Amino acid sequence: MSPDYDDLEDLPNTINVLLMGETGVGKSTFINSFANYIRFSTFADATKTKPLMLIPTRITVYDENSMEDCSLTIGSDKNEKQDVGSSATQGVKTYLFPVEGDNVVIRVIDTPGIGDTAGPDKDDQNCEGILAYLAQLNKINAICLLMKPSNDRNTVLFSYCVRRILSQLHKSACDNVVFLFTNTKGSDYRPGATFAILKKLADDVAAKPPHVRIPIKKENVFCLDNESFKHLLALEYGVELNERTLESCKISWKISCEEIVRFIKYIRKLDPHNVKQTVSVNKTRDLILQLSKPLSDICQLLQEKIINLKTKEEESSKANQTIEELKKSLYKPGLDLEIIKMDRSATVCTNLSCIQPVQVGNTTKFIYKKRCHDPCLLGYLTYENIGHWSLVTCSEMTFGFFPECKHCKCSYKKHMTIFYDTKVVEKQMVDEDVLSNIQSEEKQRERIDALIGEIKQEKKELEKELEYVSECAAKFAYFLENNAITSSYDNFKEYIYLSLQRQKSLGNQANMDVVVNLTELLRRHENLIKAISENQARVNAEKITEESIYRDAESLFKLKHMGPKIKEIFEARASCAKKGFKTGLKSIFTEKIPNWFMN
Repeated sequence: MSPDYDDLEDLPNTINVLLMGETGVGKSTFINSFANYIRFSTFADATKTKPLMLIPTRITVYDENSMEDCSLTIGSDKNEKQDVGSSATQGVKTYLFPVEGDNVVIRVIDTPGIGDTAGPDKDDQNCEGILAYLAQLNKINAICLLMKPSNDRNTVLFSYCVRRILSQLHKSACDNVVFLFTNTKGSDYRPGATFAILKKLADDVAAKPPHVRIPIKKENVFCLDNESFKHLLALEYGVELNERTLESCKISWKISCEEIVRFIKYIRKLDPHNVKQTVSVNKTRDLILQLSKPLSDICQLLQEKIINLKTKEEESSKANQTIEELKKSLYKPGLDLEIIKMDRSATVCTNLSCIQPVQVGNTTKFIYKKRCHDPCLLGYLTYENIGHWSLVTCSEMTFGFFPECKHCKCSYKKHMTIFYDTKVVEKQMVDEDVLSNIQSEEKQRERIDALIGEIKQEKKELEKELEYVSECAAKFAYFLENNAITSSYDNFKEYIYLSLQRQKSLGNQANMDVVVNLTELLRRHENLIKAISENQARVNAEKITEESIYRDAESLFKLKHMGPKIKEIFEARASCAKKGFKTGLKSIFTEKIPNWFMN
């Protein structure tokens, strides 16, 4: 029977090891091997008793008797799939290992592979399951990246998988990252070609914010091989092995055991990573990503409202107007953003050829000619991201190296999942009673002067709100850049840039005020991030933290003019994302303890 979870967590000598890696790297086989390596110091000792099997596995070995390859599927577990070509581990699972002769229990947390054969949206689901499990822990002693020494031919997938893992971890977890290389017998128990790729990847990570250096050194790189364990299973099931293979198994087992001992000694010396930091940074990142497009929409609306008020102020200030002209001036211009709620998310194309300009008052807005896939449910994608990799799994995308939409023929990189839509509407706010009761030119002029005062005040308030929204967007971007080991994408900047390109595409018909303002908004955004970064480096600066991000989000909802609209957009998109969220795919949180530990 498994000890109570809280009892285990409270034990000072419990070492938590998070095992992560690319799909197919052999995490499940490694765990089985690990269980046997820490119990038997030699291959000969291991052959004297039944091998420990915690996870079902599929092996192929050469049988000397039949002179053919022999495939064996050993064990069964609903958390493991043994279909050829499929990803094995289906949910988070933990295994407890006591270290013999020591009062230490190692908890190995087995996770689904990154780069899952079911597609990128499955990766998001798996990451959610991992984070949900980690939220129950207080510490992680080691984050083990399991890899093979021969990934030189698949650098794109390998780099993606490693970056995907690192993007989930708070930057403080850097020193807890260790590298376990399996299948190293063929590379003379060395990391092989993968090591150079890994070092380059670490250099790339260090070159970008938050500029953390992942240590890759002899002390935190461990090379072992699972082949001897597979042959141990083969012997148990009656497969005949020749003497050369048996001798090779003895050497492999000895080297692997020595590496495991070195591995345990190393991770015991590490200061544990505070898991709450990783869980918290991921929750905050999700909030920021969900706010990015709403804030982009609001910033553009604020700019357009300010332009309209400025134009109206100039027109109303003109002297020598007739009574009829004065009456026409007795209104305050207004633009509003009408939120179109959606029951399910949809995929649209952002390419210039797939959008249509529509005139609204003095400005040009753009609408999607057609939704390429409606509804479109992409698992755990709950925020807008142009060209997000999970779009390749959309059923309306072609299969291949360069997926494109079956409808518009544009690349998936030009597409985006949306959770709400908007329509800009023009309003002229005028008091008809005031208009009918003012007959004299003098009264008309008095009313216009009062209106100009109102316009100036509203313009001032809107400019202040635009400044605050811009500041929040910059803080959010800074947080995304500087808290996970690898930074997240600045979606706010991407949305503004996209709007600028759309406006420029109109050529001579482009509204130059809008072009200038969007260009300035981009420049200001980058300068704000730079200023925030410089300020954060000061000793007494108020730090941007998860708590401060949530406070800023609350303040955005409370803004006098745009607060209700920001909240309306946020809630509309959150409702849509929630409806599209796939349920019933829960991670399996169970712990297995070898029988020999309980006896």
